[in-house]
Amino acid sequence: CYPTGIVGLDAAMGSIDPITRLGGIPELTIMEVYGPTGVRKSNFAEQFALNILNDDPNNICIFLYTEDPDTERLKGMGLPVGGRFQILGLYNTQTAEAKQRTAEVQLMSLVEAVKYSNVKLICIDSLKALVSITQMFKKNTKGVIKPIEEDEVAIRAKLMEKLMNRLLAQRRSAILLMTNHLTDRIPNKIDRYKVAFNEYD
Repeated sequence: CYPTGIVGLDAAMGSIDPITRLGGIPELTIMEVYGPTGVRKSNFAEQFALNILNDDPNNICIFLYTEDPDTERLKGMGLPVGGRFQILGLYNTQTAEAKQRTAEVQLMSLVEAVKYSNVKLICIDSLKALVSITQMFKKNTKGVIKPIEEDEVAIRAKLMEKLMNRLLAQRRSAILLMTNHLTDRIPNKIDRYKVAFNEYD
C-alpha cells in the first residue's frame, strides 16, 4: 500500500505495508475524492502520486487533467513532469466538440496504460468536467434524454467501465483515483428538468 500523507486516512484504510508498517491505500483500489471547489482535491492526488513515485524509481503515475495544470508548481513539488509523472490533458482544446473527442481518446489511452505493470496510479481530475448535464439531452427538445447510441456521455461512461473492468481483470497493481466536485447527483438534475418541463405523468 502507499501512504497518502494523511495519518488518519491512512489508518482508516485498514491496510498496513508489511515492510514500512505504515498505513495507506492498497494497490488495485478504485476511489473517488470529492468535495467543493478549492479544498485541494487535486493537491491531495498529486501529493499521493509523489509518495508513490518516491517509493520505487520504476513507478509511473498518469494524470488526466481537464484544466490546465501548473507544471511549474508540480515540478516544485518534486514531481518528474514528462517523465514518470505523465500528463494527459483536455485543456488545450478549442471547442466543446473537440473536447469530447479528446476525452474519448484520452480515456482510451488510460485503458491501454493499465496493462503496464509499473503504472501504479491513474488519476482523472476531474470526473465532473468530463460530463455536462446539457450533453444528456437532445437539442431543441423539452428534456428528452439522448439514446445511448447518440450520447457522448454514455460513450465515455462505457470507456470508464472498460477502464475499471480491465484494471480488475488484469489484476494489475494500479490504483484508479478520480476527483469530483461536490454537487447534486445527475438523477436529481434530471428530475428537476422533468419538473420544469412537466414531464411527469
